Amino acid sequence: MAGDELGLLAGDPGRRSQRRGHLLVADLDVLQQATGLGANVVISHEPLIFQVCGRDPEAGLKWYDERHVSAKVPNQLRLKYVFDHGLICYRYHSNWDWAPRYGQVDMLARVLALGERTGGVREAPVYTLPRPRCRS
Repeated sequence: MAGDELGLLAGDPGRRSQRRGHLLVADLDVLQQATGLGANVVISHEPLIFQVCGRDPEAGLKWYDERHVSAKVPNQLRLKYVFDHGLICYRYHSNWDWAPRYGQVDMLARVLALGERTGGVREAPVYTLPRPRCRS
């Protein structure tokens, strides 16, 4: 999607991948767990650096306390950890959401047994639920 931050976020793209971790949000705790498990590549759904006020649960700041994205302590801590530990961080956001068959939208529809997709648009698909069978 337009404006979506995808691909390499931080780290040396030429470094060899030893072990990967796939995660939703790359907060500091999760990054520490990933390195503890021997991962040097993390692939996240959400950004490494939160830029919009109020979207960073680690910050605990109100919008009026935030000066600039670089002033956010959680952002600084995450970046320092990434570079200190030689992590490579990738982000797959809208392409992870909308990938055919294995994307989050299609997978969730299957898990919830929403039936066949019958319309809508990519951002708002419509599914037709299977009719329940009547028991006699």
